[in-house]
Amino acid sequence: MTIKHEEQIEKHKITLIFILLACASLIPYCYFQFSTLDNVFAHIGYISFVLASFLFGRKVILDSIARKEALNKKEKDILVDSEKKYRFLTDNIFDCLWQMNMDLEFIYVGKSVYQFLGFTSEEYVEKRLHECCSPKELKKAQEKVLYVMNNLPENTRVVFEMNLYNKKGEEVQCEINGGVLLDDEGNPICLQGITRDITERKNAEFKLQESENKQKEFYSMVRLMCDNLPDLIWTKDLESKFLFANKACCEILLNAKDTKEPIGKTEMFFSDIETKNNYENPEYHTFGAKSADSDDIVLKTKEPYRFEECGNLKGKYICFDVYKAPFWDRNGNLIGTVGCATDITKEKQIKEEKKKLEVQFNNTKRLESIGTLASGIAHDFNNLLSAILGYTDLTLSMLEKGTIEYNNLTQVIAAGSRAKKLITQILVFSHQSKIEKDVVSFDKIIKEAVSLLRSTLPTSIEIQENITSDASKILADSTQIHQIIMNLCINASHAISDGAGVIKVELANKVLDSSSVVQHPELSAGSYMELKVSDTGCGIEQKILDRIFDPFFTTKEIDNGTGMGLSVVLGIVKEHGGDIRVHSELEIGTTFTILFPEVEGGENNILIEEKDIKLEGKELILIIDDEEFIAQLAEQFFEILGYNVIAKTSSIDALELFRAKPNSFDIVVTDYGMPNMTGVELAEEMLRIRPDIPIVLYTGYIDEVIEKKAKDIGIKKIIKKPLVNKELAKVIREILDSQES
Repeated sequence: MTIKHEEQIEKHKITLIFILLACASLIPYCYFQFSTLDNVFAHIGYISFVLASFLFGRKVILDSIARKEALNKKEKDILVDSEKKYRFLTDNIFDCLWQMNMDLEFIYVGKSVYQFLGFTSEEYVEKRLHECCSPKELKKAQEKVLYVMNNLPENTRVVFEMNLYNKKGEEVQCEINGGVLLDDEGNPICLQGITRDITERKNAEFKLQESENKQKEFYSMVRLMCDNLPDLIWTKDLESKFLFANKACCEILLNAKDTKEPIGKTEMFFSDIETKNNYENPEYHTFGAKSADSDDIVLKTKEPYRFEECGNLKGKYICFDVYKAPFWDRNGNLIGTVGCATDITKEKQIKEEKKKLEVQFNNTKRLESIGTLASGIAHDFNNLLSAILGYTDLTLSMLEKGTIEYNNLTQVIAAGSRAKKLITQILVFSHQSKIEKDVVSFDKIIKEAVSLLRSTLPTSIEIQENITSDASKILADSTQIHQIIMNLCINASHAISDGAGVIKVELANKVLDSSSVVQHPELSAGSYMELKVSDTGCGIEQKILDRIFDPFFTTKEIDNGTGMGLSVVLGIVKEHGGDIRVHSELEIGTTFTILFPEVEGGENNILIEEKDIKLEGKELILIIDDEEFIAQLAEQFFEILGYNVIAKTSSIDALELFRAKPNSFDIVVTDYGMPNMTGVELAEEMLRIRPDIPIVLYTGYIDEVIEKKAKDIGIKKIIKKPLVNKELAKVIREILDSQES
């Protein structure tokens, strides 16, 4: 039997004794237990059968009592041993076990409370929860207790965090795992649970959160920085799917609505969308195919890769300088690629324009070099031609027509004339020869040239004219413009010589504004006449396209061209202030486009009737040329015509002779290029001595400087080499006749 209250033991003491005696007389063994509110068990003891026998005269069975007492002792030893183990566990674990009554007063606290709060268990048992934490934390604990009490019996436990004071008065972060202990009838007996110090865990969580915050801040900073850069930046996984793409990449390359859309998708996914949405225009979107190959190269080689990718992007041509590199994780594992791309479209266009300018510059330098070459060789070459043509002409005049000798020398004259034209072309090409320009009708020149070509080209080649210009006046030398058309059309016929083809000659008005003039840097904005000569021939290889205007460069067989045709065309075009462009594709054809400045005004058609002029004379001529054979030729030729001739090969000797007898001479003929003193310097000295002396100057090339200087000092006439006997004789006769009149 069990009596729960100690007061009842004292009150019913007598009654209890009688009950015990009565029970002792009936049973051999009886066990009584009294329990207090503190759950402390008090053993009253055993009723001895000896007492029962003495009172009632019954026999005592001592061995039964001894056996029962031994059994009870064993159970108590097990209980004590179990309690020791329980105490050892509760006192030695880091977490603190505790019990408190319903008034939140501690009735038991494990010794481990000392490890994180600094109190002994005995010190803590004397405390109430109010003393162990701040009012704020107390309120939190009370709310949790109230929650548990309101949810009994289904929910008897709760886990929460609160701060407890340690012995120094500092707050320690703790985790409470507690609940209500119920009796067999479901009534609450006390509160019990476990308190754990979570300071380190909280610090770790704080550091982790701080690290995550820093990572988020860093990511936000990187994202902000990348999204404000004009360059395209991205990262991809091993399957070329985007892990990251900045704003420029999404807007320019992918046409994505935001920076999240590309994640998990490939570049070709977006490229296919653009292609499908614009299927009617195959060239609308041609970008992206190259990038997949470059991703594979980076992943296979595990090395950075740089390349240039160009194509149409949303209908617009664009070119990128792309850099890709392998993307590694912290453990050194390859997880994808990282890349960036810079829009170099404008730079590439500038580079191409620069390349064109360099080509033009090189052409100009070649012109200058040819000019230098021409000026250097013109003197000697023209002297040779003068001698060849002069002596041949003299010899022809002594032979009878129809003889073998006469016919042979006629061929020499023809060859010399071709050589004369060749050096003239070189001088025109190098701007060393001055041309006379008039306002001419461009369309008339074209029609005349085409009409002449129809009778000379094979009938399998068709010539088409397309002249749409309203007005076609240009300032030009009609002969040289005629030569341009002839040269280009003959070249075109050679390109289609293996079969039938078409040569198209077109003329139209062209206006260059500030934007289109960029394609022609040597020209200024304004009105132009555009001449196009195109063919359906074999085309020109790109590798030699830049060389076609070089003098003597030709792809034709020997004896089938000199390589001067296009050089002369270029020289004439530049001389007329124009520009020339060429576009060619193999097996398709070639088109030459030439622009000439358009002018206003009437056409000059002044016809000069050539009168018969006698060549003979009796005057005294002083001839100066440093080449002895030229001087002798002139002396011999003019003596045949009846003139008195003195020939000198030294300008110094000639000046001394003239200074000695200035009035003896009727006319002076001098070469320009001589050692010690040029022909202009010699003429200047002679005119100082005798201002009225007529002087004729001949030279291999004529430029504005020489022409102006000669005019300023009073030289009557400048003749271009090579000299032709009859032409020189006509000039001298005209000057002498004008002097007499």
